[in-house]
Amino acid sequence: MVVPENPIKIEKYKKTRKSSRRTRPEEEWYKIPAPPLIDKELFFQARKQIENNAFLSPRNKKNEYMLSRRMYCTCGIKRHGEGPQHGKHLYYRCSDRIYSFPLNPKCAEKGLNARIADQLVWDKIAGLMSLPELMYEQTNRWLKARKFRIKSTIGDIKGIEKQITKLKSEEERYGKAYGAGVFTIDQLKEYTVPIRDRISLLESQVIKAERERSEINGAQLPTKVEVRKYSVKTARALSNLNFDQKRAIMMNVLDKIVGTQEKLDVSGFLPITPTHVNLKTKYRYSRSSKCR
Repeated sequence: MVVPENPIKIEKYKKTRKSSRRTRPEEEWYKIPAPPLIDKELFFQARKQIENNAFLSPRNKKNEYMLSRRMYCTCGIKRHGEGPQHGKHLYYRCSDRIYSFPLNPKCAEKGLNARIADQLVWDKIAGLMSLPELMYEQTNRWLKARKFRIKSTIGDIKGIEKQITKLKSEEERYGKAYGAGVFTIDQLKEYTVPIRDRISLLESQVIKAERERSEINGAQLPTKVEVRKYSVKTARALSNLNFDQKRAIMMNVLDKIVGTQEKLDVSGFLPITPTHVNLKTKYRYSRSSKCR
């Protein structure tokens, strides 16, 4: 017998253990195909991104490891962070002993001091990012690439101008046909409006390409003295970053680090093109008039 929590009647009632619901055999089911909301490729990409977000989350940590998720052992297995004595000492240890448990680990590499490894790699990255010779070399390379793009743009402009001339002559023929009474004004609009839209689109492309060409032709390389002054400011700014900012830079530029107690082999890429927002938001619903 079951005692109800909010009884309507004072008497107890007996719980019904049977039901009138009966499951039909699978042969009598009506199968209704449901189309997928997203395709498989997008689904797997989203799942991978979610896994990466959880893996690289700055909140998913007990101790501060700047090179976590990027540090590997020579055996090919990732090194994980380990902080004995409640984080007093931090190490990057090979995960083979975890995967091999309860058997003996196959890898005999020892742990790396995490604080020393983090500092060595960060000093090298910060030095490369603030080295004036590299800055000047990359600036020259960037300007040469822009000038090479100008040459290809000139050929594109000529092709676009030919299309504009062809469309204008076609529009002129429709006007002459309307003047001869071949079709009505409504038919003329139906023929000429798409042509005019196409012409305006091509003309805007020409204007944009010419503007870019004039900007690139007018661009001047900074002098070596200016680059050196900028490198000093960059080094000062990098030295004032906190741990999370440094780790964000490391995650963006580093691909893989293979470490032993003797050396660290670092693989990565320092991008030249800007990947940040050029306009800095000053207030919640407005932008500052100054650029970065």
